[in-house]
Amino acid sequence: MASSRAGKLLFRVLGPLEIWAGGKRLQLTAPRLQITLGTLLLKPDRTVSVEELAQSLWEARMPADPANQIAVCVSKIRGRFQRTGTVGDLILTQPPGYLLSTDEAELDTQRVQALKAEADAYANAGESAEAVSCLERALAQWRGPLLAGITRQAWRAEARVWEETQVALQVKKAELQLALGQYEPVIAELSAFLPEHPFFERPRAQLMTALYRSGRQADALRLYRDTCRLLDEALAIAPGAELQRLHQEILKGALPPGPEAVRTDLSAAPLPPPPEPAAPAPAASAGPCLLPSDIGEFVGREREMSDLVEFLRPTGRNVPLVELVGAGGTGKTTLAIHVGHQQRVNFPDGQLYIDLRGLDRNPVRPEEALARFLREMGVPASDIPDGLDQRAEKFRALLTDKRVLIILDNASETTGIRPLLPGTDTCAVIVTSRSRVASVFSTRVVELGGLSTEQALELLHRGAGRERSAAEQDAARRLVAYCGNLPLAVGILGARLAAKPHWTMARVAARLADERRRLDELEHDNLAVRTTLELSYDGISAGAQLLLRRLSVLAVPDFADWLARHLVDLGGSAAENAENLVEELVDARLVEVRGRDVAGQLRYRLHDLVRLFGLERADGAESPSQRRTAVR
Repeated sequence: MASSRAGKLLFRVLGPLEIWAGGKRLQLTAPRLQITLGTLLLKPDRTVSVEELAQSLWEARMPADPANQIAVCVSKIRGRFQRTGTVGDLILTQPPGYLLSTDEAELDTQRVQALKAEADAYANAGESAEAVSCLERALAQWRGPLLAGITRQAWRAEARVWEETQVALQVKKAELQLALGQYEPVIAELSAFLPEHPFFERPRAQLMTALYRSGRQADALRLYRDTCRLLDEALAIAPGAELQRLHQEILKGALPPGPEAVRTDLSAAPLPPPPEPAAPAPAASAGPCLLPSDIGEFVGREREMSDLVEFLRPTGRNVPLVELVGAGGTGKTTLAIHVGHQQRVNFPDGQLYIDLRGLDRNPVRPEEALARFLREMGVPASDIPDGLDQRAEKFRALLTDKRVLIILDNASETTGIRPLLPGTDTCAVIVTSRSRVASVFSTRVVELGGLSTEQALELLHRGAGRERSAAEQDAARRLVAYCGNLPLAVGILGARLAAKPHWTMARVAARLADERRRLDELEHDNLAVRTTLELSYDGISAGAQLLLRRLSVLAVPDFADWLARHLVDLGGSAAENAENLVEELVDARLVEVRGRDVAGQLRYRLHDLVRLFGLERADGAESPSQRRTAVR
């Protein structure tokens, strides 16, 4: 996380609430303090009445003395800010309530507004590439829904406004990119954007246009059919006039051609320069390279790769540390290693890699990891100290002012990461984990989800053979759907098909159609989706394991956290315990946050493969009658 300008606090509300001072994140964990501050941040430089604050805090359960309790909350927040020593009093008492001044603060919402105005000015001046760059930076401010993780009825209208703003900026950016001939970035970005905002038709029209102008007419028509199905099933409506007209133009080949396509890996203005496709080899005097072998061609993840490369650049402040977070099987290790290879030229003094095996029964201890690194950096075994602190000091001293990239794979604990970090910002670190364990140190977090359908198909094509896939397109789509677009699962299928050239994709799809044997089918050599899920499952509490099993048996499309109270005997404060168990599953990446419903509640879902795994565990842990009683 880049620090704010000197003497200012940085507030981020476009996603979970975050507060940063001098490059360090301030923790504000009490829900009442978060809600109070969140309400003030939604109306910066404006007086928010005590009545408004009370409505946000307690909604329909108003206490007898809300004004006094709010004053206590404000006092605690002020004290937290003042202890940073960076700002004066940000929250002013101004009848009939309080005002949060931005004279000594920065807000991501205000940053978005400033970048939007800058983009408009560039666009009006005909400087489209500069406008796209501004819009890219504006969209990068979003890390999720407004104040994600805190549900308040009073914030619903504001949340909707900022969602509409995000969509409008994405649409404007795509419009400019289409005019510049930047079709590939539009395809990559809108393919990731639409699942989160499925009912906005304008971005769908832009994606269809980009696909068509990239020579992918069939994909453009397929997207239209998928859109028709989605709108019919979810809303019982047909696509609007713009989409219908565009569909007819593509069918007839009558859509006017756009500018000649621009090679996005070299000239896509809004994105940071992506990794060079073939970095020159380090000089003979370069340090050790401990990176495992890289894969050949990489599928998808263009945005994530660009982010990683950008975040690894020295800032002149803290050590650049990027945390790559995602569920098991999303390709975190593969992406980290791929970027590591392509960045070797920028880290000529060495590329250190270690699998910390954080979720295994016997993880790698920091002392052992440091001993390996020190040996590889040329320290004789006799000169390696015995104690952890002494090894860490020697490691930091050895790396001083050197350009070394360190990849800490499969981390699970903050305490296991700290001793392995360099002391100077000439080095950089990538941490991969299934939960955010390096947030205390990391300047950036990159979240990995599943691939888009088109990316999953491309991955399958490269494993099984493109001609083979082209001959069975419908079966190929069924295969990636059965995999839920999970990279590990799709990669396993590609490898199995490559090893069985006499198998048809239709045959494999028929085997996967049986949910009872699907996880059995998703194994090849030493790779197995089941094993990956077991690591996450074994790392959570017994209560969270029980909840996962019950949710898998219930098999609902999505759910709110209150459902957990009815599935598991929680005792004590049931509502709080239910939320804690659900969040434990989210942290383990066994449950996904889907978004908010019309009531403003967070909704969650199980990936299909996680649900099948949970059913297997339920079969072994509980009798059928117990399961039926629990979900009745």
